[in-house]
Amino acid sequence: MRNQIRVGTVSTRSEERQAVKVVIEDQEDLVTDWLQIIYPPVRVITDSPVAVRMEVQLPAVGETVLCVFLSSGLETGYCLGRVGGT
Repeated sequence: MRNQIRVGTVSTRSEERQAVKVVIEDQEDLVTDWLQIIYPPVRVITDSPVAVRMEVQLPAVGETVLCVFLSSGLETGYCLGRVGGT
């Protein structure tokens, strides 16, 4: 279970893939493969008198993100989202 949760910096993003590539600085600037974004569940209330629009955005290039990796290595995994304050 070592090295499976990492903080890194988004280097590339793809709206089409809904994924990012991340640089893991403490691993000699390793660049991951495409990491799918794990989005929080969104519930839209339609009976509200006010129009409600929920939008979840991909992390931007340069933003710090938290990632979790499969046991096969640091290239394949998922991006859990932005790290607050970045």
